[in-house]
Amino acid sequence: MKRVLVAEDEASIREFVVINLERSGYTVEQAADGAEALELFRQHGGDFDVAIRTR
Repeated sequence: MKRVLVAEDEASIREFVVINLERSGYTVEQAADGAEALELFRQHGGDFDVAIRTR
């Protein structure tokens, strides 16, 4: 399964993106800002197929 990291500071947009990716079969980690996204990236050893920052 593909693993995606989504970073977005607006909760409603982030939730919309995450819900739709999960419905499409992706495993999704989400972050509220860039610093949190970098921490998640480090915690998971960079094991993401793609990272998305909306805007």
